[in-house]
Amino acid sequence: MLAAMKTDTKTYTIEIDGVKLRAVADEHGIRIEDGSMPVPIRERSRLRSFTGTLPDGGELPVYVEEGEGEHEYIVYLRGRSARLHLVTGRDERLRALRKNTAAETSSMQILKAPMPGLLKAILVEEGAVVQKGESLCILEAMKMENEIKSPDRLLVSRLIAKGGNAVEKGAPLMELKPAPAA
Repeated sequence: MLAAMKTDTKTYTIEIDGVKLRAVADEHGIRIEDGSMPVPIRERSRLRSFTGTLPDGGELPVYVEEGEGEHEYIVYLRGRSARLHLVTGRDERLRALRKNTAAETSSMQILKAPMPGLLKAILVEEGAVVQKGESLCILEAMKMENEIKSPDRLLVSRLIAKGGNAVEKGAPLMELKPAPAA
């Protein structure tokens, strides 16, 4: 059984000095066109040229060059240039997948005691969302109280140590995870 796939097509319009060009992006590639002559941009040729049609019926040479990035093009017309970055449906799906995957793969962090001492107080509760720079606990070492602060916006998922107890250097104090979007 064959399944039909939907092809997402995006159309962009660029105007340079009154001349309108269309850029069409879909799963099969990119085309720059003036309404009468499509210019596919899939081959390795760096510069393409075609003749555009002006509103009054006159003709105008148009040049299209591949840019440095993926789906990036430079259109030259009447001595001026315009940079285009086209986004296909596939690009949008990949961007969403990368964003979701990046959020999921950001693993938990174990906050550890940076030095031996007395854990005087834990200033947060399990389930709390803390902001970057917010104090998490107070560790007393060599008669000095040291505030341990959050390195980022995080969720306190589990408290491991208890206030009032002595801890060694490297002892786990709490588990932190990336905070859900606000």
